[in-house]
Amino acid sequence: MGVAGHHAHFSGRPHLKQIKMDVNGRNSGFSIDGILEARLTPLLNPVTGEENEVHIVFPGGGLIWDDGDTATTSIMKVEHGDMKFDYSGQSAFFAPVEWTNQ
Repeated sequence: MGVAGHHAHFSGRPHLKQIKMDVNGRNSGFSIDGILEARLTPLLNPVTGEENEVHIVFPGGGLIWDDGDTATTSIMKVEHGDMKFDYSGQSAFFAPVEWTNQ
């Protein structure tokens, strides 16, 4: 369930905050101090503990991305006013996105 499933409306003024980003494939993450933190971790083989490199590829082109590395959220928490959720340990993807705004 996305943000829209949690809240029917938002109130208050916009908060201008720095977004910290670490773009590093399946080890990427981003945060906004005092509001949210998200970090990816690679999938691990449950027997050997080694990293598994798994891709989901859309040969004809995907809606958002064409080739995504699968990962897990080691942390994905949001706490801002009434909006609070924790999706840590869930499915995640890292992929380059080409956005034309067309």
